[in-house]
Amino acid sequence: MNKRVANISRIVLTAMLCLCLLAIAGCKKDTTERDPFYEKWKEMAEQSKGHSPSPPQRVAPSDLVAKDIELEPERELPSVMIGGLDMRNANVVAVLRALGKIANQSIMVSPGVAGTINVNVENLPWDQVFKGLTRTHGLAWEWEGQILRVMTAEDMEKNLKLDQIRYRKPLVTTAIKINYADAEQLREDMEKLLAKDAEGNPRGSVEVVEHTNSLIIHSVKEDVVRFAELVDKLDRPSAQVHFKAYIVETSSDTARDLGIQWGGGYASSNQSGAWSAGGGADNRDVDTGIANPTLNNTRPGATGSAYAMNFPGNIPNDDGIGAQLGLAYVTASGNVLEVQLRALEEDSKLNILSNPSLTTLDNQTAYTENGEEVPFVTIDEAGNYEVEWKDATLRLEITPHVIDGVNLRMDINVKKDEVDFTRTVQGNPLIIKKATETSLISRSGETVVISGLKRTRNTSGGAGLPYLKDVPGLGHLFGSTSKGEELEEVLIFITPTILAEWIPGEVQKTLEEVETDINDDIAKELEEKDSDN
Repeated sequence: MNKRVANISRIVLTAMLCLCLLAIAGCKKDTTERDPFYEKWKEMAEQSKGHSPSPPQRVAPSDLVAKDIELEPERELPSVMIGGLDMRNANVVAVLRALGKIANQSIMVSPGVAGTINVNVENLPWDQVFKGLTRTHGLAWEWEGQILRVMTAEDMEKNLKLDQIRYRKPLVTTAIKINYADAEQLREDMEKLLAKDAEGNPRGSVEVVEHTNSLIIHSVKEDVVRFAELVDKLDRPSAQVHFKAYIVETSSDTARDLGIQWGGGYASSNQSGAWSAGGGADNRDVDTGIANPTLNNTRPGATGSAYAMNFPGNIPNDDGIGAQLGLAYVTASGNVLEVQLRALEEDSKLNILSNPSLTTLDNQTAYTENGEEVPFVTIDEAGNYEVEWKDATLRLEITPHVIDGVNLRMDINVKKDEVDFTRTVQGNPLIIKKATETSLISRSGETVVISGLKRTRNTSGGAGLPYLKDVPGLGHLFGSTSKGEELEEVLIFITPTILAEWIPGEVQKTLEEVETDINDDIAKELEEKDSDN
């Protein structure tokens, strides 16, 4: 009982010591030295990714009409007062001529105008009497110079057509340069939006000039301005997205170790271990039972490089099993994933099948493919040999869809075909096909991992004394056989980066300029540290 209480007391004391050390570490100034060589090439690598194009400056839609045709203001009808006019069963044409004489206005009457009318007006404006007469007999009128023309309309539809002729707007023509959008597709969309006449036919046209990739719009002014506003919204440069990917093939055990390693190790008295938070893929090299805390390197995790701090808290018990407290510091870095994958490849724990780096436009598919063509020999009915080539390739296909400049959706399709020469059909090897397809949303700069391409590999072997292990009936006494299976998995690590727009006037720095800026920053930091000391 006393021993158990003593163990608990030691655990509490160790925890308090850890908190004190953490507080001291938090107060300590950062003495990390910067590496000018690394920072120089890192900045040059960032610059080499490129930029997304910036939208061009466009002319205001209202300024696109070359010559704004001003419609003549509608001429008003005479407004003289008619003192008195009394006509019974009079011909309509005669009444119109009488009105013309009263106002001293030239009136031209269409031959189809006919009929009789009774008129009795006193002290009324001329235009009011004229409009009442024409509407009573279903007549239309329009100005032609100084002449007032009066014409018939047999039905309401014809009357509406005459009104449309009277209020018809002139057509104007302009050209709009298309920089990024599909001019032919814009033409098809705009033709559907053209103003229509009374019969439903479009007034005007939209044509594409391939030489300058421009649209020639011939329509009313309102359509031209409206189409210019549409072009300004639709003809915009697409963002560019840079992808860096790793396609690796590994065992399921190694695949589980990849990614973010949160957790720790619990070891017996003769084997050290440490609890770690992030980045620690292997903490077995942490020492135990020492007087001072030690700093031990660990393998970097997928979220950043790490190092573990081990505290003197070796706590054994009666069973010879103990635990030790450690802490891992994680520093995020863009090359951490690459470092870890390369290290695992050197340890023969995985195989990097491909490491493509490519840039594409928003909503445009980009792919990378490598492999070989495999010949398949067949015999036709006539006994002739035919050779058919089939692809056995590794293909990564990505289509990005930028959402808001920070987030993007990706449609990803991965296909891996490989030839299996251990199994054949009529001498032709089998092609093992593995494919995965998915859609996901990610932030720019984040790494996403896709899995699902798995295959079981069967293995067998034997060992024993030569010759004796092959004796029938007695061989099992002098040898042994083993069988096993290993699950292989293909992992795809994809890091998308939405490229920022190129700022007008921005110039990429040279290597010498980058080196000078970094050295100046480091010198300034050293001066500040010296002044603080």
